[in-house]
Amino acid sequence: MNNRYSLPVINMYKTGQNIEKLRRENNLKIVDVQNIFGFNTAQAIYKWEHGKSFPSLENLVALAQIFHCRIEDILVLEDHQPPKRADFLFDQNSSPLLAITFLYQKKESFLERAIVPLPSSSIST
Repeated sequence: MNNRYSLPVINMYKTGQNIEKLRRENNLKIVDVQNIFGFNTAQAIYKWEHGKSFPSLENLVALAQIFHCRIEDILVLEDHQPPKRADFLFDQNSSPLLAITFLYQKKESFLERAIVPLPSSSIST
């Protein structure tokens, strides 16, 4: 029997869009969030909102409090079935990988890559 598990993957791009939306809904400017966190610059917040990086767990908890929501309301999760072959680095459209999902299969542990392509609008040339 071949058991496979579908593990959720955080879509960093959509989560970033969500962070920006929640910030705006709470009438906060980026500089406001910067000051709340005590950051010297707003670079980290811009990276979060553009899906270039992800807030630490501690900062994610703080964002939920700032936005008066649950962490689950910030994250955008997608169910993902991994490809059958582990040697794929790109999907059929040659989109870069965004996430790698680890799976456990009965009697054999192995790494498979779950491909989450970046939106073409976010790929700079």
